[in-house]
Amino acid sequence: MLVVILVAASFSASPATQAASTKVTLSAKSTTIAGAAIKVTAQVTPRRSGVAITLLSGVVSARKVYTNAQGNAVFNLKLVKDTKLTARVTARPSVRSKSVAISVFHRTKLLVDWPSYAISCTDEGISAYVSPALAGRKVTMQYQSNGEWIDEATQTTDKDGYVYLKLIDNSNTEPQSTTMLADERIVVKAKGRYLAVSAKRTLEYEGCSSTTGEVIDAYYDGAQTVGTPEIYTWELLNTDSLSWTNNDATMQIDLCNEGTDTCDAEDPDMPWVYQDKKTVTGDDSGTFSWTPTVAGDYVIRISLWDNNQMLTNVSTGYAITD
Repeated sequence: MLVVILVAASFSASPATQAASTKVTLSAKSTTIAGAAIKVTAQVTPRRSGVAITLLSGVVSARKVYTNAQGNAVFNLKLVKDTKLTARVTARPSVRSKSVAISVFHRTKLLVDWPSYAISCTDEGISAYVSPALAGRKVTMQYQSNGEWIDEATQTTDKDGYVYLKLIDNSNTEPQSTTMLADERIVVKAKGRYLAVSAKRTLEYEGCSSTTGEVIDAYYDGAQTVGTPEIYTWELLNTDSLSWTNNDATMQIDLCNEGTDTCDAEDPDMPWVYQDKKTVTGDDSGTFSWTPTVAGDYVIRISLWDNNQMLTNVSTGYAITD
């Protein structure tokens, strides 16, 4: 019996030895946003369930969670300032993890006084308020062109968080007697621990064109491939049909694929591989449709004609692929 007792004792570990063999590791993202939930995981090895783990922020106990079957104790926290976290076995405070530092970033709020009226071409602007109020926050106003945002005005906030972005000239080409819709965006750059933020709105603008004659707007839609129809939508504005011969004129589309040196949209005699026409008697709109049969680089011109004279046109060049 004595021998058996001695052998059993040689294979049992003391509580101190068990404590020494237990380890705790702590993992979490190194950054978070103030007020947002962040998951922090403490893992006990050897892995076992039911072990109470206390999470400490600095030297203050945050909360206690028991490990699951995988040996993990999962904490869901919302932080408002930077901290260092440490996990320890609740019953054995000396068994603890290395500290994990977490940096807290803060959201920026942006309030824009968007105009509720059609913006005129000069002496207009947009006010905005950025909080928390800090002097020197960079604020940029942008307009959209061909899918890209283009800077048009930049200012910095005053000590109260206010900024005024002035539109000296909207520079649109719409007739002065019309209005147009366009997307505008206000962007606040990140500064220190304060995150960037933006706000977008579709605004109405008065036409700013200095042109007193006709204006053509044209839009192109299609796959730009051989065998697929290309649709060209156009709108004719600011017309004076009394100045046209017989009070009517002709909208015309011409497509040229003989190279940009030959395909000069300003040349009334530009060669064409496809042409279509429509008679107009004033402001009008419509579409032209063309199905390309040959790949290549093309120039598309939509123009207004009267008495065999080209009055105005819009054009673009693009590629048709197989």
